[in-house]
Amino acid sequence: MGVFLRTPCQWFTVCLKRFMTVRFGGEDSFWGPEGHGARTVTADHMGRFYRKVVLSVSPSRHGSYGTAMMILHRDFGAPAFATAEDAAWKLAPSRDGVEDAIYHDGQFYSVSYSGIVEAWQRDTESGAFTSTAVTPRLDIEEASPCHRKYLAAAPGGRLMVVLKYAQVIKDLHSQDRWTCSFKVHVLGDDGQWK
Repeated sequence: MGVFLRTPCQWFTVCLKRFMTVRFGGEDSFWGPEGHGARTVTADHMGRFYRKVVLSVSPSRHGSYGTAMMILHRDFGAPAFATAEDAAWKLAPSRDGVEDAIYHDGQFYSVSYSGIVEAWQRDTESGAFTSTAVTPRLDIEEASPCHRKYLAAAPGGRLMVVLKYAQVIKDLHSQDRWTCSFKVHVLGDDGQWK
């Protein structure tokens, strides 16, 4: 699936409908009556298009790039994968979107915007990546909205999700200040968050 078009002027054109089709399963109702076209960004602004790239192996250690998972900006939500055998980025379906991801214990894991951790597998015949939920949805406090979720693995191998909460402190005598707090959820042996 060709998503990026490169022109001689160092511009990239991104067809948003393809991303939304992958993420939302091709529901035309998402587009509404007027639909959406393409978004064009400069090469310098591609960092606004994706948030993070996760490698399966370190190329300096193994001499190979293995597989890479790119987490696209929240507006797009779907992850993309590229392998040493096929360097083209291929989108993968993710209805809830991917907020963060890691490579752990021989597998890619991600946490969705809705708080579900998924494991990613590659189909050996088609080369497509799909995910399976491996945890229940996190119980996230609604009173204090979570601003970010980070996925990590503890030294013992347990999966953890770190929730970042941010809030503005209003003070009559000074400017508004931001404070951050963090809450860590650890996946227990019983498959439940602690």
